[in-house]
Amino acid sequence: MLEAHAFPGGHPLHDFPPTLMIDADRDSMRASGGQFVRELQAAGIAANYHVLPDSFHAFLNRPNEPVFADGLQLIIDWARDIESKQT
Repeated sequence: MLEAHAFPGGHPLHDFPPTLMIDADRDSMRASGGQFVRELQAAGIAANYHVLPDSFHAFLNRPNEPVFADGLQLIIDWARDIESKQT
Protein backbone atom coordinates (compact mmCIF):
# COMPACT_ATOMS: atom_id res chain seq x y z
CA MET A 1 0.00 0.00 0.00
CA LEU A 2 1.30 3.45 -0.91
CA GLU A 3 1.61 6.13 1.75
CA ALA A 4 -0.75 8.88 0.55
CA HIS A 5 1.20 11.71 2.17
CA ALA A 6 4.41 10.71 0.36
CA PHE A 7 3.00 12.04 -2.91
CA PRO A 8 1.58 15.43 -3.96
CA GLY A 9 -2.09 15.96 -4.46
CA GLY A 10 -5.13 16.45 -2.29
CA HIS A 11 -3.50 17.32 1.01
CA PRO A 12 -4.12 20.43 3.12
CA LEU A 13 -1.04 22.64 2.83
CA HIS A 14 -2.12 25.87 4.53
CA ASP A 15 0.07 25.18 7.61
CA PHE A 16 3.28 24.49 5.70
CA PRO A 17 6.24 26.75 6.44
CA PRO A 18 8.19 28.53 3.70
CA THR A 19 9.72 25.77 1.62
CA LEU A 20 12.84 25.25 -0.47
CA MET A 21 12.60 22.52 -3.08
CA ILE A 22 15.64 21.41 -5.05
CA ASP A 23 15.15 18.83 -7.75
CA ALA A 24 17.68 16.95 -9.81
CA ASP A 25 17.40 17.56 -13.53
CA ARG A 26 17.64 13.87 -14.35
CA ASP A 27 15.43 12.46 -11.61
CA SER A 28 12.43 10.29 -12.44
CA MET A 29 10.65 11.82 -9.41
CA ARG A 30 11.17 15.42 -10.59
CA ALA A 31 7.60 15.82 -11.84
CA SER A 32 6.33 15.00 -8.36
CA GLY A 33 8.53 17.69 -6.81
CA GLY A 34 7.35 20.28 -9.31
CA GLN A 35 3.73 19.38 -8.66
CA PHE A 36 4.24 19.73 -4.91
CA VAL A 37 5.72 23.21 -5.33
CA ARG A 38 2.79 24.29 -7.51
CA GLU A 39 0.37 23.05 -4.84
CA LEU A 40 2.26 24.91 -2.11
CA GLN A 41 2.20 28.12 -4.14
CA ALA A 42 -1.51 27.70 -4.88
CA ALA A 43 -2.07 27.40 -1.11
CA GLY A 44 -0.24 30.71 -0.60
CA ILE A 45 2.93 29.16 0.80
CA ALA A 46 6.26 30.77 -0.11
CA ALA A 47 8.05 28.08 -2.09
CA ASN A 48 11.37 28.45 -3.89
CA TYR A 49 11.98 25.85 -6.57
CA HIS A 50 15.25 25.01 -8.27
CA VAL A 51 16.21 22.30 -10.73
CA LEU A 52 19.94 21.67 -10.87
CA PRO A 53 21.15 20.87 -14.39
CA ASP A 54 23.03 17.64 -15.06
CA SER A 55 22.15 16.20 -11.65
CA PHE A 56 20.70 12.86 -10.64
CA HIS A 57 18.50 11.69 -7.77
CA ALA A 58 20.11 11.99 -4.31
CA PHE A 59 22.95 14.26 -5.47
CA LEU A 60 23.07 15.79 -1.97
CA ASN A 61 24.25 12.38 -0.72
CA ARG A 62 27.31 12.57 -2.98
CA PRO A 63 29.59 15.41 -1.82
CA ASN A 64 32.23 14.68 -4.47
CA GLU A 65 29.86 15.55 -7.31
CA PRO A 66 30.04 19.15 -8.58
CA VAL A 67 26.30 19.74 -8.14
CA PHE A 68 26.57 18.95 -4.44
CA ALA A 69 28.19 22.35 -3.81
CA ASP A 70 25.51 24.08 -5.91
CA GLY A 71 22.73 22.43 -3.92
CA LEU A 72 24.39 23.19 -0.62
CA GLN A 73 24.84 26.84 -1.58
CA LEU A 74 21.13 27.10 -2.46
CA ILE A 75 20.25 25.74 0.99
CA ILE A 76 22.64 28.14 2.75
CA ASP A 77 21.40 31.17 0.81
CA TRP A 78 17.75 30.25 1.37
CA ALA A 79 18.25 29.71 5.11
CA ARG A 80 20.07 33.04 5.44
CA ASP A 81 17.27 34.79 3.58
CA ILE A 82 14.62 33.22 5.84
CA GLU A 83 16.63 34.17 8.93
CA SER A 84 17.04 37.79 7.79
CA LYS A 85 13.28 38.09 7.30
CA GLN A 86 12.65 36.89 10.87
CA THR A 87 14.93 39.44 12.55
